[in-house]
Amino acid sequence: MTQPNGDTDSRYKDGISLKAYVDTRFTSVEDKIDSLEKLLTTMVAQIVDNTALARQSMETRMEGVNEWRQTYADMQHNYLLQSEGMAQYATIIEKIDDQGRLIGKLQLSEANLAGKASQKAVYIALGLTVLSAATAIVAVIIAILH
Repeated sequence: MTQPNGDTDSRYKDGISLKAYVDTRFTSVEDKIDSLEKLLTTMVAQIVDNTALARQSMETRMEGVNEWRQTYADMQHNYLLQSEGMAQYATIIEKIDDQGRLIGKLQLSEANLAGKASQKAVYIALGLTVLSAATAIVAVIIAILH
């Protein structure tokens, strides 16, 4: 077929008119657009599904992280700091030392009381000995006088 400028186009040699060629190309482009729309729809659906799955996974992970954060906050709130623990430890050691000194004093006091009790026993024994000696002297004097 001859173009208006007189050139012969190989496309028109097959006997296809320009309208038929444009319609064929237009239909081909429409088919490609339809297939791209289907592909795009499929991809959007996959993105939505993947986003929902990622959100669910992230929420599960965040629940674990939030639980760990709560545990950590509880630890920070409930546990002693090292400085506080050392101060309480020093106080306890001081009280133990005080108790040790008090026990030492009580032991000395007990020994002192035991010593006084022994001294009292010595005085009683001395008194009995003096009484026995006096009785013996009186018995000897009575025996001599008879």
